[in-house]
Amino acid sequence: MNLTDKIFHDLDAAREHLEAFRWPEGPYCPHCGNADLRNRYRMEGKSHRAGLYQCNELREPFNQ
Repeated sequence: MNLTDKIFHDLDAAREHLEAFRWPEGPYCPHCGNADLRNRYRMEGKSHRAGLYQCNELREPFNQ
C-alpha cells in the first residue's frame, strides 16, 4: 500500500476509487437493481453531495 497515492489525499480521487471497486461495470440502483444508463444519472451541483446518483425508475437517490 502506497500512502502517498492520490486516493489517500484527495476526496474526489478516493470516491472514484471506491466507486470503481463497488461498481466495476458502472453504478446501479441498490433498491431496484437498475443499471440502464438512460434511467440513472449523477446528481451534480451545490445542492447535492458529491457522489450522489438518482434512479429515474424509483426517483430515489443512491450512492456507493
